[in-house]
Amino acid sequence: MSSNRNFNGTIMGGSMSKEMSVFDDLFSYNANEYKEKKGNFDYISWADAVAIVLKKYPDTTWEIHEFDEGSPYKQTDAGAFVKVSVTIQGVTRTHTHPVLNNYNKAIPEPNAFDINSSILRCLVKCFALFGLGLYIYQGEDLPFQDPPSFKQFKELETKNDLAKKSGAITQEEWTNTIKRKAQSDFYEQNCIKAIAWLDDKIDQHKKKESK
Repeated sequence: MSSNRNFNGTIMGGSMSKEMSVFDDLFSYNANEYKEKKGNFDYISWADAVAIVLKKYPDTTWEIHEFDEGSPYKQTDAGAFVKVSVTIQGVTRTHTHPVLNNYNKAIPEPNAFDINSSILRCLVKCFALFGLGLYIYQGEDLPFQDPPSFKQFKELETKNDLAKKSGAITQEEWTNTIKRKAQSDFYEQNCIKAIAWLDDKIDQHKKKESK
């Protein structure tokens, strides 16, 4: 039994052909004009994602899975989860998504709005499994670092002013450390490190002055 193949070896006429053609089509779609930001992460709104997919593949269907007693989410010790399946041209893909806040952290006791939002996020992620905006989500699984607290920021600001006025650090040192961190990856851990660095600089300067 022979199969027709295209030049890259994909079987034509079977489910593999449908799956690859849908993925190639949606993966090549430039979704940048629909890209938005929530917290520290880029995303495509569910309404835009549904519109894009249904315009291209109007027979697309999806299912919101139910758990215990018909609940649309599952509560576990690790947090709450929702599950959605999408079918496009006979190919079904399923994604399980945790209920998260804007910082990609689990919500211990989600309300109805949290659950609904996560279901719609899960739906969009299913579309991404078919290629739509997949590139947008690269790196979102990396650990998110908390920003410094107001108290930490004020402590850093006070120590920084003291170090500069006393001559413990130079303008160049300030530019290459504190300022650069504040403009790029200024997170809680970096703030703590910066405070410790300033404390060390101030202590060293005091020792020199006392000699």
